[in-house]
Amino acid sequence: MRGIGGGGLISQPLPLVLALLFVGGATAWAVALRAEGNAPAVLNAANEVAVAAFLDRKLSFTNIAAIIAATLDKVPIASAATLDEVLAADATGRAVARD
Repeated sequence: MRGIGGGGLISQPLPLVLALLFVGGATAWAVALRAEGNAPAVLNAANEVAVAAFLDRKLSFTNIAAIIAATLDKVPIASAATLDEVLAADATGRAVARD
């Protein structure tokens, strides 16, 4: 996905950044991105699922943020100290976001 900032100063995917700016709810994302454990992996997984649905015209742009927020609310924070735990968080985030 394409980040904004040209020089790599901002590495978040453009749809996530736009969702934060235009839809609101930046607090949940700020907390998730700074959180330890699986929250960043869950956020990223939900974002990828929501953006894919948007690109497939199955979801409106303004609902991207809602899918991400709902996923973050549903997936409990857990450890992500190993690669297996990160991959499990990604899989869980994707599954919850698709539902």
